[in-house]
Amino acid sequence: MLWQNSNHRYFLNEESINSNAPVESGVYGLYNIMNWVYIGESANIREALIDHSRGRDSCLRNAVPTGFTFELCPADLRARRAEALVAELAPVCNRTKLRKVLGL
Repeated sequence: MLWQNSNHRYFLNEESINSNAPVESGVYGLYNIMNWVYIGESANIREALIDHSRGRDSCLRNAVPTGFTFELCPADLRARRAEALVAELAPVCNRTKLRKVLGL
């Protein structure tokens, strides 16, 4: 399962986020040159990406994401779509968060 808009990838900086990320419901992915870093879902993709770009999460800071992509998705399907993308792409920070939740 690929991103529905796999041809649309953008730099992860506030100017690019404000120009390209919608203020709508959907899922998004952060990546660097080597890995998928994080897959998330939000009612406001732009707001979530700006928050991530400010480097508050230690895993994201360490993984140094350089780009993002997204797809619009209704609120009732977002979590399921994000879970499917996490299972397929195995982003490093989603795995780290899951280990913490499970106490591993």
